[in-house]
This record gives sequence, structure tokens and C-alpha cells, in this order.
Amino acid sequence: MTGSRFMRVSFLRPSLLALASAAMLAACGGGGGDSGGSSSTQLAITSDNATSAARAGVAGMITSEMAGTADNGVFGTSGVNGIVDLQTRRAQSLAAHALAQGRSHIAASATVNCAVSGSMTVNFDDRNGNGAFDAVGESISISAANCVQDAGSSLSGAFTLTLNQFTSLTNLTLGLSFSNFSASDAASGMSTAINGSLTAARSSATLVTVRSDALTVGVTAKGSSHSYSAQGLVATVDANSTRTQQTLSGTFSSSDFGGKSVKVSTPVAVQTLAADDYPSSGTVLVEGSTGSAVKLEAVSATQVRQSLDANGDGTFESTVVKLWSELF
Repeated sequence: MTGSRFMRVSFLRPSLLALASAAMLAACGGGGGDSGGSSSTQLAITSDNATSAARAGVAGMITSEMAGTADNGVFGTSGVNGIVDLQTRRAQSLAAHALAQGRSHIAASATVNCAVSGSMTVNFDDRNGNGAFDAVGESISISAANCVQDAGSSLSGAFTLTLNQFTSLTNLTLGLSFSNFSASDAASGMSTAINGSLTAARSSATLVTVRSDALTVGVTAKGSSHSYSAQGLVATVDANSTRTQQTLSGTFSSSDFGGKSVKVSTPVAVQTLAADDYPSSGTVLVEGSTGSAVKLEAVSATQVRQSLDANGDGTFESTVVKLWSELF
């Protein structure tokens, strides 16, 4: 299945949208108000750092989508060309075999080579011994060792999914923890790395809400690297086979602006069509100290309008149209 480059970096993409697949804002956007944190720790957004601040908003969208699409490889039929789903099913098969031998608590592991190079290992802790991932406390740990499943994408590092609540495949809550987990996309030349933890709650076949107070994301593109730490992240990802729509709220700090922070929100939900590389509609607002702000408005799937309010008077005094790729 095709997918946007913006979304393909999501570590399990090729259709991570389909289900518990699943990173922006429980309140569905909204800007203004308290920027979060004291003025001494907030970034004063100026013409010199506006693009750096805007990148925090983009990093937030990437982070929330990666989180929001985490479980599709477990429950769905996709993943990196199905590799995570395949591995999970193999681990479940081993668990079912052990169950048939009379074992009531199963810890099964399966490792296979990825299609091009590297390998992936899945460990499945089956608490109720039924060979399915369907009980509170059960976990699946996935470890990728330079796994290249096709010429365009690769995975490394580890993450663990733990079922915190389970009613059905469309009503569940996952706890996720990441350890040096990274995904790269050859087509865009972009890679993303995640460390930390979060929760992802699925409330329907397409909608996931993500929350985290301890998450760090690094994005490398065009030879430059940027790292962000998220606090108070609340995001929604509503994804189907044709598009992904995201909302986001949270505070992001970065060494790009001296460790200071900005507040990111989505006054208008951001939407990316499955056939596109980047968002084609929506607005991302990045706020700093004393009301300073930079706003990103999607013009098309290739262009974005970046507007700056440096003096915090509520009027955006300068605007420039850029390529989305300049912010990745």
C-alpha cells in the first residue's frame, strides 16, 4: 500500500492506518492561551529562529503519528510489508503450540530475517495462555536489527507494547516504550528516532489518542539533525485507507533553540492524503514567550505558508511560502 513520505517514516507504516495501527490533540486543536512554562524557559520567536521553531511543530506531528500507528503491525496485516504482523503471528503460533502442551503462561519468541537484510525478533508474553494478544498485562516486544524489508525503509532498535486495557480490537489502550527505536526512509532521506514512553488509546477502527509526558524524538534530514523533548503531549490520529487526519497539543523543547520551549497546537486539523508526501490541509501553531508565534498553513501537498508574529500583538507581520520538504 502506498503512503505519504511524511507518514511513511512512521515506523510501521505501509497501512498503519488501518487499525490499532496506530501520532494530535484531544481538544481537536486550538491555539492561544497559556503557552506553558515560565517566560524565562520559553523561546522568543523571531525571524532568525522562526523556521527552527516551526520544525518543532513538524516533529510533533511525526512523533504522534508514529505513536498512533504502533499497533497495526500487531493486529493488522501490514507493517513494514507485513514483517511485524508476520512476526507477531509466528510468536502467537508458538504460544498456541505451548498451550496445547499444557502450559498456562506462555512466553514465546520468534526471529526471522528481513527481506533485504537484518532481522527482527518478537517476544510475546501470553498471560492468559490462549495464543492471542487480548488480555491486560500481556506484552509484545519487538527488536529490529538493521531490518531492511524493502529498498525504501529500514528499522532498528526496540519497542514494547503492553495491553493496559482491552475490550476489542477497536477498543483498547496500549502502553508503549521505545529504546533507541529508529526508522528511515530512503526516498526522502529522512530518519526518525524515538526514546521514552506513551499511551495510545484506540476508541474506533480509525481513531487513536496519544498521550505522553516523557518522549524524545530525533529527526535527521538533508544531512542535519534535530532533537526534541515532548511534555504534556496529547494527540489524535484518525486514519483510514485514503487519508490521515491529526491534531496535536504539547510543549516541545530543543537544543536547536538553547533548550527553551515552545507550545505546539493545531487550530485546524492537519490532513495528509495517502497518495501524497506531505499534508495538503490544516494549520500548526507554534507559540513562544510574550505572545510570539509562527504559524504553518498547508497550501498544498508540496507547499506550506509560514507566518511570523514576532512582537506578540496577534498580527502575523511576515509570510513566506516554502516547500514542505524544507521543514523536514
